[in-house]
Amino acid sequence: MLEKRAGQLEDKIVSIPDFEELDADHFYTDLDRLVRTANRTVKLMYFGKRSPRTGTFRRQERNYVEMILRHPRDRRDIYFQRIILNTPSNVEWATENMNALGNLANFSLAIYNPRGTEPILSIQLIDDEHVFIVDPLPGGLQNIKYLYAKSHHANYIFDKYYQAVWEQSIVLVDCGTKNEQAMQDLGLISPPQPVSKMA
Repeated sequence: MLEKRAGQLEDKIVSIPDFEELDADHFYTDLDRLVRTANRTVKLMYFGKRSPRTGTFRRQERNYVEMILRHPRDRRDIYFQRIILNTPSNVEWATENMNALGNLANFSLAIYNPRGTEPILSIQLIDDEHVFIVDPLPGGLQNIKYLYAKSHHANYIFDKYYQAVWEQSIVLVDCGTKNEQAMQDLGLISPPQPVSKMA
């Protein structure tokens, strides 16, 4: 299970010398900068229980949210892949992503239904060498909230985790092709109305 795999990764993260701890301001500033200058791929997760459109967020977080809705359209040469945790609050956020970017061939979107009570690591991967991790040890004694590594090895490891989460998620958009049945099942769109026959 992904929850077990996340726990195993948590145990190993702090022993990887490539990782450094970041505060929230540096996390969003650095992530924003690297997404803007990406060369090939940007793979993002959002596993907060509340939509980033709700509540009080730092200016850097608000800027980041606007950036990730804009950049796939501005950077058609970069492939953007995104996974969002399925919560009532995040449904609107997923819908906003889908409506803004769902017709782009360089954009894919999936929604993940949690299968247990254990937290899932939120991973952000840029190209094949940058790794950002949000809440890597939630509730743990070390209470590290944000980590970053510039490491091909770490990127390779966490890309496998990202793909495992993707494969267990419901794909809503695959390279610009919308899965309308999945969107209907999640209540993101209404099913088509039957056409009445003329007498």
